Amino acid sequence: MRDLLVKKILRNTNGFTPFLISFLYLSLGLIWILTSNIFISSGIKEYSEVKEMFLLNGLALLLLSLVFLYTVLTTFTRKISVKETALIESEKKYMMLFESNPIPMWVYDMQTLDFLLVNNAAIETYGYSREEFLSMKLFDIRPSSDHVGLMESVKNDNNQYSFSSNWKHMKKNNEIIIVEIYSHPITFENRKAKLVLASNITQRVKTEEEIKAVVGELNNFVYRASHDLRGPLARMIGLSNLVLIESKEQHLHQYHLLIHHTALLLDNILQRLLSINRLKEYVPEIELVDVHLLVDEIIAMVRQTNMDALISFRNELPGDLVIKSDKKILLLTLENLIENSVKYADTSIGKVPYLRINAAINKGFLNIFINDNGIGIKKEIKDKIFDLFYRGTERSHGSGLGLFIARTAAKIIHGNVIFHSEIREETVFELQIPLLK
Repeated sequence: MRDLLVKKILRNTNGFTPFLISFLYLSLGLIWILTSNIFISSGIKEYSEVKEMFLLNGLALLLLSLVFLYTVLTTFTRKISVKETALIESEKKYMMLFESNPIPMWVYDMQTLDFLLVNNAAIETYGYSREEFLSMKLFDIRPSSDHVGLMESVKNDNNQYSFSSNWKHMKKNNEIIIVEIYSHPITFENRKAKLVLASNITQRVKTEEEIKAVVGELNNFVYRASHDLRGPLARMIGLSNLVLIESKEQHLHQYHLLIHHTALLLDNILQRLLSINRLKEYVPEIELVDVHLLVDEIIAMVRQTNMDALISFRNELPGDLVIKSDKKILLLTLENLIENSVKYADTSIGKVPYLRINAAINKGFLNIFINDNGIGIKKEIKDKIFDLFYRGTERSHGSGLGLFIARTAAKIIHGNVIFHSEIREETVFELQIPLLK
């Protein structure tokens, strides 16, 4: 590499060194002095003294200017030499980084699409020798089905740094690999070119596809299993209702009541699992939602399923609070937050449990607050309460899914659920919803 650069420098200076330039200057100066003396002597008859004076004066000027010229050229040449050495060392480092990079790299001509330079990793990955690579074009490492796409990509090239993913490349043995392309325009040997880094992501793509397949199978299993279980469970709930109506003996009635509540709990868990499964691929449907009315409906549903919970519900939302959002997602989120407050209500003697829902609008968000005076949440577990299947107290008889579902659902509409530490002896959850125009 250094030899090539030195040859290029010598070629650009045409072999003129400070000594050679000084010698040429001296030769031309002497020729000029001698010829001028001959010319002058031909026009002046008495010339001896004048001739000597002109000759000495010319020689003195020539020698002084020659010393000055030689000094300037030598100094300039040294400076150039230092810069050339630094340039050579810099280029050697860049070439070393290029050649030793473990990721395939190359430089190609942006007009002809010829390979101009390739590194060792490209040679090893694609199976071509360096000579073979340098006789090829970009099309030669692409399957024929991708040639049109390659032409479109080259045509739309904006000559800036770019990244593109999941391109198919073809090795010498016709094996197809998937790569991510990072490229940047450069000038190489006075040609408009691009430096390309091609990262092989074949294994990553394969692993992602396998994970998607496994997740799909798992989702399908959860969906089918939940539906298959809910059928017999629904019949069990119906039968337990009949038994409760017709049962006359007190102890039998109590047993059947326990069976009924257990069946309802299991049905609730299955419905929550189905909710999580549906949320994974849910596409929001935006519509006008009367939030005050929606909260009233949720309170009515929660009261029906928690008839023995002596809680005071206070819907303090404005009666005209209407926003654009997904009604199903809002219902699912608020239902789980309100049910969570009901589940952990403080029913100890002398305590009057309540649940308040109010709201505020701030910086393009509707913030709905669910406040309760329940048993509270310990500070040491506050970072875990949104985890899947987490239950933070021995009082919990649920599945540990409610808060996880609430936050997961909120994120689908670009919202969030935040837990605030106890404020004025209240536990506060905040639902943040972006206001759409």
